[in-house]
Amino acid sequence: LKKMADANKDIVVTSINTYPLKSAKVAKVQEALVTNHGLEGDRTFMLIDGTKDRFLTQRKIPDMVKVSATYVDIAGRKGLKLSAPGAADLQFVPRLDGKTLDVAVWNHTVPAIDQGDEVAEWFSKLLGPAANYTRLVHVDAASSKVPVRHLPTNLQEALSSVYLLSHDDAPITLASQESLDELNGRLQERIGSSVPMNRFRMNIEVSGCTKPFDEDEWLAFRIGDVPFLGYYDKERCKVTCIDQETGEQDKFGPLDMLRTFRAPDGPAHAKFGRGIAPLHYPATIHVGDKVTVLERVKK
Repeated sequence: LKKMADANKDIVVTSINTYPLKSAKVAKVQEALVTNHGLEGDRTFMLIDGTKDRFLTQRKIPDMVKVSATYVDIAGRKGLKLSAPGAADLQFVPRLDGKTLDVAVWNHTVPAIDQGDEVAEWFSKLLGPAANYTRLVHVDAASSKVPVRHLPTNLQEALSSVYLLSHDDAPITLASQESLDELNGRLQERIGSSVPMNRFRMNIEVSGCTKPFDEDEWLAFRIGDVPFLGYYDKERCKVTCIDQETGEQDKFGPLDMLRTFRAPDGPAHAKFGRGIAPLHYPATIHVGDKVTVLERVKK
């Protein structure tokens, strides 16, 4: 990619976030390995409705915000620790083989392996009736060939080997502090309060843009030395109106505000943040890396 002049000189990565369990608590990291399935360790596990083999999120079970899933060493093997207020921690080595389920995530399916009855019972006790018939599954990255959603035709060849795990539509997401500041300014005027960036569950947070929503225009850019393509303005859902610490839902929240000024295609398509995909992998990005915009979307 040929570098071009850009007005943004000092954009930097301020936070890198992974979510080992889809829709559960964030696991912040100082660096992350970029793969063709997104950031290593991101959204590799998810809860599903075992009666339908369909994904579950905070949309149905807001109390998922209380669950923390972290990777731990168990006798030299990579394990997962589940913890939540009022529950005993559960550690286990994930099952990586066995019967593969085709789990529905929106309009696509991903191959996943059930993690057993003990884990399912832990979630059932913690989350109550909403978690009846819930199962925890591990998404098999080795066999997942789910293509990136919403990909423009002219980018399909460049990203033909980039796939999704339990992601909704993009393997990696990014948003700027300047965009959040603009949203919060409007929320302050309307309801007298603001929200943190964690409402949007982004993988990469940056700051230093010369204007809010500048990231919407990034077609080709680098984080450190790693090249990416930006291809999709993320459409938001009611999860943005759920407090990521308590699970409480806003009466009027970020989604409601975004619908007033960031929904050119109608209120069901309010936008915040950018879906991005790597052009080179494996590679590592770090908090503090400089972002260099190489090419902007032609208007």
